[in-house]
Amino acid sequence: MDGDGLARSGAAGAARGKAVRSIEAGSPASGTIIEVGDVVKRIDGHAIADVLDYMYHSYGRRPLVELRGRGGGAKLVRFRKREGEDLGLRFEEPLMD
Repeated sequence: MDGDGLARSGAAGAARGKAVRSIEAGSPASGTIIEVGDVVKRIDGHAIADVLDYMYHSYGRRPLVELRGRGGGAKLVRFRKREGEDLGLRFEEPLMD
């Protein structure tokens, strides 16, 4: 789903990813198909290994986030946001490996 509410699904990459612990109210991620427990795998095709990857690859205005849903299914979310605006995802464990 993009920031305007359009849902998409597809194959998530093979990246390990990080599980979402919470979603900030009022953030670009709130109101999307992203749920607590989903795993962020890639942003714009780049594997997310740490907080620097997450911040760098989500910086743009239209990042495409690939996730694995809690049930194992793939999710794709295209955001529309201000450049540099945080997506609003918080993670179960620190992103630094």
